[in-house]
Amino acid sequence: MALVFSCHADAVNTRNKSLEKVRDLVRTTNVPSIATFPQKSLQNGNWVKLICGASFEDVVDIRNLSLVYTLAGVDCIDCAADVAVVNAVNEGIIAANTILPIRRP
Repeated sequence: MALVFSCHADAVNTRNKSLEKVRDLVRTTNVPSIATFPQKSLQNGNWVKLICGASFEDVVDIRNLSLVYTLAGVDCIDCAADVAVVNAVNEGIIAANTILPIRRP
């Protein structure tokens, strides 16, 4: 099953509408989020790392990827050591937690 949605962070209203779309999508599809502790993922051989990389600094994309991958249960998010990028990752994780209570990667 492929789930397609878009998130835009151009303005606060657009961001809130996008989060509502994601929240509604998660609620209506009842797709469970598979989240285990990273140590358990390593033991099981299914540890997943989102690599945003040192050169990837598109904060809107990073925020949206962090949101989606957090909901999917990613174990780790690797990003550039830049304040704006780290803030974007944290915003995505926080947004994911407002949709579904899930552990932080």
